[in-house]
Amino acid sequence: MAGQGVLIIGDLLLDKFIFGDVSRVSPEAPVPLVDIIDEKCTIGGAGNMLNNIRGLGGKPHLISAVGNDLDGDYLLGEMKKMSIESCNIFRDKNLRTTVVCRVQTPAGYQLLRLEKNPIMRLSPSTAERITKSVKSLVCDKRIDVIIISDYGHGLMVPSLILDITKIAREAGIKVVVNPKKENFWFYEGVDIIRTNRREASYATGITPINETSIRNIGSKILSTLGCRAVVISWVEEGMALFEQGGRVEFIPPVIDRFVDLLGVGDAITATLALSINVSNNFREAAELANYAGAFVASQKGLVVVNKDDLRDFISSRS
Repeated sequence: MAGQGVLIIGDLLLDKFIFGDVSRVSPEAPVPLVDIIDEKCTIGGAGNMLNNIRGLGGKPHLISAVGNDLDGDYLLGEMKKMSIESCNIFRDKNLRTTVVCRVQTPAGYQLLRLEKNPIMRLSPSTAERITKSVKSLVCDKRIDVIIISDYGHGLMVPSLILDITKIAREAGIKVVVNPKKENFWFYEGVDIIRTNRREASYATGITPINETSIRNIGSKILSTLGCRAVVISWVEEGMALFEQGGRVEFIPPVIDRFVDLLGVGDAITATLALSINVSNNFREAAELANYAGAFVASQKGLVVVNKDDLRDFISSRS
């Protein structure tokens, strides 16, 4: 998987973490009072996908947009500290930078989640600039696979989705998508749709109550979008893999229960993208991604998968 050029296009978030102890109740209301011990910020969304690709040995290139606001300034500053190239991160007056703040105990247990998430849409002019950047990177032959990290925060507008998938198709580059329900049905003809049961249920209107219903969900997504494969994950129950030609496989879980689901989807998608571009075997790629997701789910807090940890985790489960 090492050395592959991976283009990541998607929503950037500013992730804030506040760590504190709860030992008393607020004198103003019957709610916990958190004594703050520490705070930290990092890049989330497509930025976390980038960190997973880095950890697995890939060479990530990130294209996104943030608001022309203070949170956007701070996010770009964090990227600079992490030595992440920001020349393809555009400022858009139509957007407001999404901020997710989690209040946690020092042990990593989440007490509260706060979001600054105004519903905005990317401007046409910024969409054009992103399309030009995609074409430039693809033409320079620096890209082996494209990941679209659609978190539903306004970046992935339908026109941009169509432009990106067309560019990839003409260049013969595989596209792996982690879609939100708002844009789910715009990703026609991509190579892999990676989703979880909740998002898949929202998109299809089918409740995943048993194996038959999961088969119906996967088949509907596969036939409607015409993609090569659909992977539906649910860490404690493994994965369901659907391929063209009617092949369906259920990949068993490798952990009995999860500790924290933060960042699991990004780890799975990153591993899928790097694996499928090497082996072109959906079963093998899904099995490896299943281990990557389980590794992250077995840790507390936001954890990035790397090739050494993944290798050790697989060995420990063999």
